[in-house]
Amino acid sequence: MAAHIPYGYQIINGKAIINEEEAAKLNILFETCASGSSILSGIQKSGIGKSHGQAGLYLRDQRYLGTEFYPQIIEKEVFEKAEQYRLERCTKLRKGSWKKKREVKKPGMNFRMGKVPKRYKDPYKQAAFAYSMIERMD
Repeated sequence: MAAHIPYGYQIINGKAIINEEEAAKLNILFETCASGSSILSGIQKSGIGKSHGQAGLYLRDQRYLGTEFYPQIIEKEVFEKAEQYRLERCTKLRKGSWKKKREVKKPGMNFRMGKVPKRYKDPYKQAAFAYSMIERMD
């Protein structure tokens, strides 16, 4: 079973090691975005060669701050600045509006069903008859 290794890391002897070349590109991407430039300009300056969407995923990936398995590549202040700018820009450009919570309409639950007076041997007939006994109380 293969696992995904985040950009900027490589696995050697079961340990996550920083890929220095890719980590340098990530640092440029984060620094560029933290300074207020667009993700596209960060991609171009860093030479990552990935799409806007993929770079956006990198900017949100908290593994770059370091975990028990992955060593830290990006400083926390730079990560937070880049994330703050990304969120401001998304709001300004109205991206992510589909993520807003929508009101869920619940169906009416005012039903009544008396005792089922008939019994059928055929379970399908019995179910159909039982469902026909349900009355809506609106």
